[in-house]
Amino acid sequence: MFGFDLSLPGVALRGRGAPPLWTPAQLGSVLVGWWDASDDLSLTKEESRIGSWQNKGTGAPSAIQANDAFRPIVLRSGINARQALYFSGSQSLNIEAFVQTAQRTIAAVFQPDNVGSGTRGVYDIDANVSPRIGQAIRQTSASVQSIAFAASGTAVTAGSGSVLAAATPNISVAHLPAAQLSLFNNGALSGAGTISGAVASGSHAASIGNAPVVAAGFVGFIGEVIHAQGAITDANRQRLEGYLAWKWGMQAMLPENHPYKSATPTA
Repeated sequence: MFGFDLSLPGVALRGRGAPPLWTPAQLGSVLVGWWDASDDLSLTKEESRIGSWQNKGTGAPSAIQANDAFRPIVLRSGINARQALYFSGSQSLNIEAFVQTAQRTIAAVFQPDNVGSGTRGVYDIDANVSPRIGQAIRQTSASVQSIAFAASGTAVTAGSGSVLAAATPNISVAHLPAAQLSLFNNGALSGAGTISGAVASGSHAASIGNAPVVAAGFVGFIGEVIHAQGAITDANRQRLEGYLAWKWGMQAMLPENHPYKSATPTA
């Protein structure tokens, strides 16, 4: 008899009767944005270029790019043998304005080609227009930066140390359940900032692969972007990290005390 290996990197096969794996869908209606490059059905392709990345969440539009020259390409073995989108610095996918609440958590799996100078947008909601709603995940050389805004327009930044390496994947989660903005990289807290007064909210557009304010495009792979709104608990934030780590073959990068270091979260 012939045997076939149906396993995927970092994903354990589930036996009959085993509890189902946790996915962002378990967040329910707070999951307003979920762009998953490993899901081929969510991508609209023209040859290898991506004109539309369908949102699997509820509330935010799909991410689109009308200009073929500015479209990222899809590669089957982008991040740890999983399909991902490649951005070369001039490509981006744009998301039309959607409602941003004062409480939100955003996450991204990305792999930079290099860690040179400059700030590059991975997922960015700051279009430098009033009101500045903010929140972003950006690469700044070998560091990761998140930004959020008070209703007054004052910016608060949470930045990491040198956590990035060239051609190495990273999971970043920017967690804003209240006035405290916390930045986690591969499951470990790496930066924080406190917003004075009310957190800005309203309707705003977003961009994947670009930081419109600093006009800097990301260079490398982006595998998955998640945007949740409402007071996401620390337990759900850790489930999200565990889900992303095991799915993208990055569980070894989680801290030893992370609850999903040795097993993927279940529903």
